[in-house]
Amino acid sequence: MTGELWAQFCSVAENEGHKAAIIDSATGHSISYLDLVAQSHAFADALSCWDHGALAFVGEPDLYALPLVLASAAAGWCFVPISDREPTTRI
Repeated sequence: MTGELWAQFCSVAENEGHKAAIIDSATGHSISYLDLVAQSHAFADALSCWDHGALAFVGEPDLYALPLVLASAAAGWCFVPISDREPTTRI
């Protein structure tokens, strides 16, 4: 795992571990720093099978898709969020 963002996040996760890293305001569900690191590692491992260097995500990521952002950082990939509210011609 590489990248400054990833290193900074891991440092925070190491110190904050079981605290909530993200809380979904709509549902009240949360994910801890440790769980977020574990899920990000799993996604980063899956990304390592691909040789694209970028990950495009259409729509608003929910609580369970947010680890993809960190996984992209961990893998040294570019995360490209694409709004599903934009006209297709603009995308």
